[in-house]
Amino acid sequence: MRAHNQRTLISKPFPPLDPGESMDEINVAAAARRLGISEPAARKMITAGRLPNRAHTGPALVASADVDRVMRERRAEALRRHPDTEGFARQVRELLWPSERIDYVRLMDGRREVADANQARHLSAQPHGRAVLRTLTPDAAAIFGWAAVDVAATPARAFTDMCRFCYADTTARVHGGLRPTDSPAYRVLLGCSPCPADRQRWATEAESGRRAMAALRQTDEFRAAQAGAEQAREAASVAVSRLRTAARVYAAVDPSSARLAGVQRAGVTASGGLPCGCTRDVYCDAHAAAFGTHDRRAARQ
Repeated sequence: MRAHNQRTLISKPFPPLDPGESMDEINVAAAARRLGISEPAARKMITAGRLPNRAHTGPALVASADVDRVMRERRAEALRRHPDTEGFARQVRELLWPSERIDYVRLMDGRREVADANQARHLSAQPHGRAVLRTLTPDAAAIFGWAAVDVAATPARAFTDMCRFCYADTTARVHGGLRPTDSPAYRVLLGCSPCPADRQRWATEAESGRRAMAALRQTDEFRAAQAGAEQAREAASVAVSRLRTAARVYAAVDPSSARLAGVQRAGVTASGGLPCGCTRDVYCDAHAAAFGTHDRRAARQ
């Protein structure tokens, strides 16, 4: 199976992609290239509903978020089948370049010589490089990304002026897909170690990720504190509203008692009397006319 349909030119690196230029919807060819599968396989996913078609008419369009979701799902499925990523990378490397399995012996003068001529002849005659991409298992592109697999299948002479890690990372950022990381599996697959620029970029990205997570945690804590304060304010508002409602009901039954209870404390005398003439046990004439008695204790009972 082909890793992707459109072959990229190795002579010049791709420019970095501006995050603001990324499209929310892409066509089938771009989705297949990002997933590392063929266009018919991508169309089967659209027909099956795994990749929802966003276009009601015309050519099919899929959302970048759906492509990323399928990419994560395919990688998780492939990792369950190949938990040893370093060993799987070694198998893929041997399939791409069988000549690397030729055994050599070192002579006394320091030169190397083929240990088994028949083995060397057999391995050299096998397909290698990009010719193997058609028969390569799709789990390779699912685990490592089609950009890294494509770079691994490219002859070393094409990378005379740049690092393989740099090219695979730039290609993945431009076209979308998994980016290589500083892991033994990628070193085995690409057949080299990352350059200092790669290590610096990974360190910068890791530091940015840590800062973003710290800011997110602070934001979450601030939001939690705000939510707690808002809940406290709402609870206090409900309590005050209930007290005011109870005071209004109580004042309608016994206004002077409501004043003594604290609803209206202005003008309370030292003996507990009120300016209207009511005391704790006796109503004034105005309230006695309203309640029908001067005895406040009897009215309360």
